[in-house]
Formats: sequence, C-alpha cells, structure tokens
Amino acid sequence: MDSFEAVTGPKVDEFLVRSIALILLLTAAVLFSQLHGKELELSAVIMGMGISLILGSIAIISAALGYIRAVYFLDGALHVLFGIGWLSFLIRNWRARRRMQEGRSKHG
Repeated sequence: MDSFEAVTGPKVDEFLVRSIALILLLTAAVLFSQLHGKELELSAVIMGMGISLILGSIAIISAALGYIRAVYFLDGALHVLFGIGWLSFLIRNWRARRRMQEGRSKHG
C-alpha cells in the first residue's frame, strides 16, 4: 500500500482500495479462464470492455476535476485503450460471424 500511495497519493479509505483490487483480480481470473476455449464468451468481452471504459472514464474525469493526482490520466488512458481493444475484438468477431452466416446462406 505504501508504494501505491507514494505514486497515487494518500488514500482515506484503504478498504475501498483493497476491495476494488480484489474485484479486479476476480474479473481478471474470469477473463483469463476464457483463454482456454476456442472462442471468448460474449459476456466476457462485454465485461472486459465495460470495466475498462468505466475505470478509464472515472480516472480521467476525476483527474481533470482535481480529485486525484494527474498520474491517473495515464491510468485512465491505458484503461480506455484496453476498452477500445475489447471493442475492436467484438467488432471483428461480429463481422467474421456475419461473413460466415452469409457464406452459409449463399451455399446452403
């Protein structure tokens, strides 16, 4: 906690920091469990995208309003990039499925 606070500033409610950290670890475990299948479940992709965009938005807005240190702009930007990556994966996957369905209907 000391090294985290050295970079990000002192925290009033350490239990919230620890709670969110555990929630994010659980989320990561769920997403990593998806790597063993042939395809990622849509719900896992939506969860990854949504959590990334939510955390990124909160960090950027809170830093812009001066509630938290400016280092969170970088944190927020990384989360938004992960969210965009998940969105890109979702779009590519949707397009590929659509092409496969169109191919089946033409040849079926």
